[in-house]
Amino acid sequence: MGILKQFQIILYFFSLLFLIPILFIIVLIPLFILRQFVKICAKCVGLKEAHITGGATSRFAMDKIYTAPITNLLVSFYLDGETDLDLFKSRFISNVIEKRKSCGKLQYPELRQYITEFMGYTFWTLSESFNPSNHFKLYKTEEVIDETGLEKLRNEIVVKPWTVKEPLWEFIMVENFQRQEKNGVKPEENSGKQKQTPVLLFNTHHSLLDGYSVLHMLVEEMTNLDFEKVIAKPSTTLRKSVNPEQTFCRKLSFPLRALYEVSKDLTNERDINPWNGFNDKNLVTRNSTFDDTISVDYIKKISHSYGVSFTSVLLAAICAGIRRGMESNSIPIPKFIHCCVILPVLPHPKKLTNHSYAIKFKIH
Repeated sequence: MGILKQFQIILYFFSLLFLIPILFIIVLIPLFILRQFVKICAKCVGLKEAHITGGATSRFAMDKIYTAPITNLLVSFYLDGETDLDLFKSRFISNVIEKRKSCGKLQYPELRQYITEFMGYTFWTLSESFNPSNHFKLYKTEEVIDETGLEKLRNEIVVKPWTVKEPLWEFIMVENFQRQEKNGVKPEENSGKQKQTPVLLFNTHHSLLDGYSVLHMLVEEMTNLDFEKVIAKPSTTLRKSVNPEQTFCRKLSFPLRALYEVSKDLTNERDINPWNGFNDKNLVTRNSTFDDTISVDYIKKISHSYGVSFTSVLLAAICAGIRRGMESNSIPIPKFIHCCVILPVLPHPKKLTNHSYAIKFKIH
């Protein structure tokens, strides 16, 4: 690390150390008072069961949800055998939508609500026209749907705007789907023929929930499986070799270490390379797309053969795609790019929320 960069980090560190208490008094306290005032006003104007969105949900809620959303979340479930959509709907309504806490309140009230803006804040508000049956749809064609047809359908769904004043979720049952052997995904066989099985698509907006919330809602609430036992997650226990005194000191010094890490990030905030933009224009457009389905077993096979982690294989595939995109557009390949990855915070609360944090790192 160069002397100039060290000086920048120290400058940022002491600037933040001096400014944060001032910002807390001058900015955060007035904002808290304003937030409480807006909540009172929302009740006065008749926003039913309204509560302000918070955390990561607030960022997703600023999306153009009802015109051109870019943070929709679409999850595909490949089902084994025939599935009755009406039976699934009745179980979801009784097990999830109508489930209540011990105090009598709904466990998942957001499934009946939509997002609206009021006085610069986004609110979850009760949908007066909510009808669960409108959120379960059957997609059926006379012709068999293959992987290519499913990819096209998912790409259409994931950019579709949501209906105003309606909850931000829906289930779509795709019938007549036939799996093919692509990228390690083997087709089911039935009497020597490929078997047609339905696919259940869960389409929602990221402001409603994250991946862990989806899995908890559909695994634990809709089955008898224990969510904590069947879902893979990183260990959060401390290593035995860690000294308890060292752990206490690390916790005590966390505020200063956090300021130092933020100061380091500020010195590496901007990429001065072709990744930052094409033809001196910033890349402000975000795109979503679906490709061929790749099985988890196939990814594990690659990771074991090369002696690397599961995540390393995914990251290598993403980087290869970015590199090919640059090469096909005659864009010089940079030595590195910055990447931001969203990770869940564990333990995850058993409710519909976005419980996560972001980390930034360099990809060489």
